[in-house]
Amino acid sequence: MTKVFASSLDLFQLYLGDPKQAFQICFAVALAGRIDAERLRDAVTRTAAEFPILSGRFVGGRESGYFLLSLGPNRAQVPVIVTDQTPDSVMTTLHPENDALLRITICRGKDSDTLIFSVAHLLTDFRGLMKIAEQIGDQYRMQKFFGENFSPKKIDRTLAMVFEKFSESKLAKIFATEEKRTQDTFLYKKYFAVTPDANAILLRADAGPETLARMKIFAKKFGATIHDLLVAAYAEALRDHLCRSGTKIPKKIPLCSTVDLRRYISEEEETPAANYTVPYWSGIVCGENFSATVLSAVQLSKHLKENFIGVGAAKPFTTAEISPEDAEMFAGIPFLTNPGVVPENFLNFGESVAVTDMEFCSVAEGGMPFSITVLTYRNVLHFCITAGDATAEVAERILLRTVEILESIETE
Repeated sequence: MTKVFASSLDLFQLYLGDPKQAFQICFAVALAGRIDAERLRDAVTRTAAEFPILSGRFVGGRESGYFLLSLGPNRAQVPVIVTDQTPDSVMTTLHPENDALLRITICRGKDSDTLIFSVAHLLTDFRGLMKIAEQIGDQYRMQKFFGENFSPKKIDRTLAMVFEKFSESKLAKIFATEEKRTQDTFLYKKYFAVTPDANAILLRADAGPETLARMKIFAKKFGATIHDLLVAAYAEALRDHLCRSGTKIPKKIPLCSTVDLRRYISEEEETPAANYTVPYWSGIVCGENFSATVLSAVQLSKHLKENFIGVGAAKPFTTAEISPEDAEMFAGIPFLTNPGVVPENFLNFGESVAVTDMEFCSVAEGGMPFSITVLTYRNVLHFCITAGDATAEVAERILLRTVEILESIETE
């Protein structure tokens, strides 16, 4: 047995800052036909041989947890389960933190299957899960075998490789700038506290190619990105929610977004089965109209880029342990994660089981009514929000309002 100690970022992702939650991310892949379960198990086993942590278990608690890896011919296996449950039922079922870190479920439909890749967020992030799925697809399609001299890849779960790119004085300046930027935003998270629910459901909405085309034209006009527009629309939807509930509107709508620190390292340095995505605060000033709110988001983006977006926000994760204050600082904050554009052909199991659709979702115990996942696939923006039974109506209203704002963008 081998121990791999969890980094402070891993432990944070275990609960996403809230010890009352367990947190997992899911990747659902709709297929055109039926997949061979035994062949898929074999592909998963070979992928796990390259990255043994995939079949490991998490041992210990939030302060000193570690991954326990069993190596050799008798090592643990990644579960591949066949079920007639619906994909939504599988994706909203959370697993104990000491259970399998990665599991793959084949949801058998009438004529075709849906694959669900479910991973504990303490193991990896959305981009990591995509790369793991891609490797499994390659193994399934080509049935690659490792040579006699094969050895598993070593994993550095710390963010040391990111911080090594900066001098100590530069890091100190980045950290100080980030701390100053976020101070006033902490005042407003109380407006979005919710009571945990026993159940979780997924709510979805799409914005089609026409809307996306108008968004691109509008973004270019304001020197914005698609992410800036998403942030602005979500902030306005949250503001409308507060207005409707009779809450005094704060100066800034508090949002938690994420940034992928892979931008600071080479592809050779990264490992799929590791966390590189850190959360950061976004205090958005909603203006008199959407254009004014977008300008606020653009100014924020400019500031973040000038000050090495994400590096300052990663300060709590630079040490071996994360303080309780840092661990809980993001709990209860409206959350927007945007993995970006998913390449259409990155996942390939072969012609007989072609991928017809895919989606991501993030699930915490009882749902997160103010947390949206957005991805762009085949020129369509897909939105997914998770909520509990008691908060489903609020979550759906916020989700639909966000999409409505984007669909109403005019380019004339």
